[in-house]
Amino acid sequence: SVDHAAGREKFTEEEQARLLGGLADLALRRGKPSEARKLWAALVGLPRYANELRLHLLLFDAALREGDTGGMESALASIIAIEPSG
Repeated sequence: SVDHAAGREKFTEEEQARLLGGLADLALRRGKPSEARKLWAALVGLPRYANELRLHLLLFDAALREGDTGGMESALASIIAIEPSG
């Protein structure tokens, strides 16, 4: 859960990424997509993962499933910034 990620700052960025990614996957398998979405959002908050296209696509998909238009627009803006067309 998101609570399990508390205090993660004492770990390296790579360790934080493994923790957040693992917890997000677990949350998704347990039927808690909004929790997974929060964890993915924390993951893209790490500098090394800010431009990770796969994570932004996961955030877009999660927002779509939740009917969150603002979340979809935010994820889409990030996707476009990472992979501009033309």
